[in-house]
Amino acid sequence: MAPCPRCGTPHILAYFDTSDALVCADCAGQPAQYVCRTCGSEQHLVGRRCARCIVSEQVTALITAPDGDIHSQLRPVLDALLARNNPQSVQRWLTWGKATQILASMAQGETPISHEGIDAFPRDRAREYLRDLLVACGVLPETSRALRDTLEWIDGFLAEHSSPDRHALLAYAHWHIVRRARMQALKGKFTESAGGNIRAHLRALGRFLDWLHTQHTTLDRVRQAHIDEYIAAHPNVTRHLPQFLNWAYATNRSGPVISPTYHSQRPTPQTADTEHWQTVERLLHDESIRVDTRLCGLFVLLYGQRPSHISRMMRDLVTLAPEHVSIRFADDPIVLPPGVDTLLRRHLRAVDSDGERSGSTWLFPGRNPARPVDQGGLGMRLKRVGVAAQTSRTTAIMQLAAELPAAVLAGFLGIHPQTAVVWNKLAASSWNSYPALRRSQSPSLIN
Repeated sequence: MAPCPRCGTPHILAYFDTSDALVCADCAGQPAQYVCRTCGSEQHLVGRRCARCIVSEQVTALITAPDGDIHSQLRPVLDALLARNNPQSVQRWLTWGKATQILASMAQGETPISHEGIDAFPRDRAREYLRDLLVACGVLPETSRALRDTLEWIDGFLAEHSSPDRHALLAYAHWHIVRRARMQALKGKFTESAGGNIRAHLRALGRFLDWLHTQHTTLDRVRQAHIDEYIAAHPNVTRHLPQFLNWAYATNRSGPVISPTYHSQRPTPQTADTEHWQTVERLLHDESIRVDTRLCGLFVLLYGQRPSHISRMMRDLVTLAPEHVSIRFADDPIVLPPGVDTLLRRHLRAVDSDGERSGSTWLFPGRNPARPVDQGGLGMRLKRVGVAAQTSRTTAIMQLAAELPAAVLAGFLGIHPQTAVVWNKLAASSWNSYPALRRSQSPSLIN
């Protein structure tokens, strides 16, 4: 397919005009031979048929109910797949994808058309892709993917845990951890990072309960000497024990034992200023790096944003104006500096020109346009280009805290005002008589 040199319309150029130039069939005055035998289209040909007609036939066969009609609840799947700009990729998915059996099972009434129905099949990427497709089509309600993954992990973890206090861990997980996780998900605040923290928390508690078993005791008979001995050997457990022991005592599952609460005394070590700004310059100008990776890296380096937050940013957080581009990481918009605004405009143009992702509401859509870019994959990409998320974030916030008062810092970056005050103190800032925002030797990042 290419624009015809005479009419300018994209066609298959397989015919000669009177001047022996390759043109389309219409301009050559010839009947078109290379067209789909079903619909007559020249686009996306696969043999003698076009991929869109093949997709229509395959999907119709998959979602036809036992009565011979297309399942009414699954019809949006057909409409959505036919609307894709790249029907060849859809055809490959239908031919080789493992999840199509789930779709056929739903149409036949063998599997409920629900999240629970999908969960009955082995967990893999194909299953989750189908779930995302059904959510995007409106067939299934939107749910937090991070929460689903976490709940599935919790069930597996508890099934494998075998200490005598398994019942206590199970009750704590379901009535304390899961309940709070669901509340966060309802507010749209449950992220993959939150799920990772829950996994680490429950693993640590599992190891503690296993240790109690090796000491020939159980949670209801534990003494303060046991707690002190375990903390002496595992000091990092103070991140996890306090809330569990408080819950156990409140629910009459243990005596009044306590654990010191973990307090971070200092933020993560910073990157050297020279190295930090060299990485900024490289991401601004290195055309060998993907534009979206460069942009996400700059959001970390300049504004201290977590990859988990960047990955879930919505497109409506960006405002494009002729003279500038602004973005909201929290309540207050930030005007992006030159270079960064150019990259963001380029990124949005690339998304809009990609038929698969053009309608996505995510600022950084993933391979499945219904989902944002994978947080873990984004973190790995940033690491490969020299952006260590935690240290780079600390460096960025420390530099901003030296330049902005706590209230402004919190409004721009979405951190708690008290946390912003701590950052100001660490940056040795004093705002008692500060009349206006100071400009440092670093590039101006917030306007």
